[in-house]
Amino acid sequence: AGASSAIISGIMLANGNGDNVEYVGIASGIVEATLGISILINKRKVLFYHPHNALREIWEGKETSEVFPPFIWYYLNYQNPTDSNHRSVRYQIIDRWISFKQIDNANTKKKRKLLNLYFGEGGKYKTEQLYNRANMYDQLESYVKMMKQDLMLLSLEFDKLN
Repeated sequence: AGASSAIISGIMLANGNGDNVEYVGIASGIVEATLGISILINKRKVLFYHPHNALREIWEGKETSEVFPPFIWYYLNYQNPTDSNHRSVRYQIIDRWISFKQIDNANTKKKRKLLNLYFGEGGKYKTEQLYNRANMYDQLESYVKMMKQDLMLLSLEFDKLN
């Protein structure tokens, strides 16, 4: 809307019709405000199903994973037996989700519904819930990238030994 307003105003000025340019700006501002408000009050829900849910794998922490390769799953769940203060990467991810309020601390009924939505088979998502789910995946991706960096450093150390 803003770009269209600028183009129309430019054309009007170029053709010598500069008398009504301010009306184009006002109309454009109203259109932009209307679009902005409609985005903010959007309460639309979207059906999104995810039978292969990597977030569920992290949340539940089963013995084996159906989504992650065994090596990555082992790395995510490894906890040094000699260091009881250091938690596994999987627990660190869950702690981050909770500390960033991505898992709602509201009443138990609302929390249970949210847990079923994020870590179950899916369902009706609000816009902010989809953004939250995407952020949870971004955090998981960051941990996997850190793991990859650790493995690259380990590989370089092995290369130095040879």
